[in-house]
Amino acid sequence: SNPVGFGQDLDEDELEKELEALEEEALEEKLVELPQPHDLPAVPTEEVVKPRPAKKVDEDDDMKELENWAL
Repeated sequence: SNPVGFGQDLDEDELEKELEALEEEALEEKLVELPQPHDLPAVPTEEVVKPRPAKKVDEDDDMKELENWAL
C-alpha cells in the first residue's frame, strides 16, 4: 500500500507557476467577455486647420494719434 502523498515530490515553485497560469487564463477569459464600446467619438479625418490670428485693427494708429494729441 502507498499512503496518499507519500513518495510524491511536490515542487512548490512549479505549483505556484501553474496557479499563476490558471489565474491568468481566467483573467483573460473575463477580459474577452467585457463588452466593447459601440459609440466612439468622431475623429477628424482631415488635417485640423488652425485659425489665423485676427488682424490688428488700426488701434496702434489711433493710440499714436491720441498720444500725440495729449502732448
